[in-house]
Amino acid sequence: MNKLHDSIGEPSRLGYGKISTFVPSDLDGLELWLRAGAITAADSDSIQTWEDQSGNGNNATQATESKRPVYKTGIINGKPVLRGDRVDDHYQLDSELIFTGDFSLFFVAEARKDDAWLGRADQVNYVIFPNGTELGLRNNTAIGNIPFTHTDGVIYLVSLIRTSGTIAARKNGVETGTNSHAGTFTFKFVFSRDATLAMQGDMAEIIAYSNAKAGADLASVESRLSSEYGL
Repeated sequence: MNKLHDSIGEPSRLGYGKISTFVPSDLDGLELWLRAGAITAADSDSIQTWEDQSGNGNNATQATESKRPVYKTGIINGKPVLRGDRVDDHYQLDSELIFTGDFSLFFVAEARKDDAWLGRADQVNYVIFPNGTELGLRNNTAIGNIPFTHTDGVIYLVSLIRTSGTIAARKNGVETGTNSHAGTFTFKFVFSRDATLAMQGDMAEIIAYSNAKAGADLASVESRLSSEYGL
């Protein structure tokens, strides 16, 4: 069998197939695609609008200049990120993300204890790292922690796939654990559990689908992110 390659003609770190022309919108169910690399700005510029690349127009915005994450160049494998201050930097999506069934979430972001990547104003819907050994998800009815060892300040590719009420967590393309977790998830804030509990650190990309990605589709998304960010 031939060695599989990624978009730049080198073997993918995840061992997935050639995706030279793959973009997340090639797959069905794309709800949100935020990518720092799509921003045109100077280093350390504060960014008012993180534009959604999915075609749905669900931009992440912050009207207050002092609460805007800043754009930083050449941070992850030469690629840019947005950086939050853990004080009050955050974005609000134009339309709330609502997942009643299966979903897939992909992040390239920095992990820190008690920091949230997505959240909602009521603090009962979020994706968060509660400690160094777990990743936590909460919706209106339940909290579900999934095994996921992490080091504060390290950038990871994190995938969360819910299939028929079970959520699997994956770190850099490898599953770390699962947990039963049904019910409706709703997310409104980026970089924050709510409008005040903000994340410290860097975020390069968020991709969300309203279905469970598996097999070749999962491989395509993870391989693209792994290749682009050198993870």
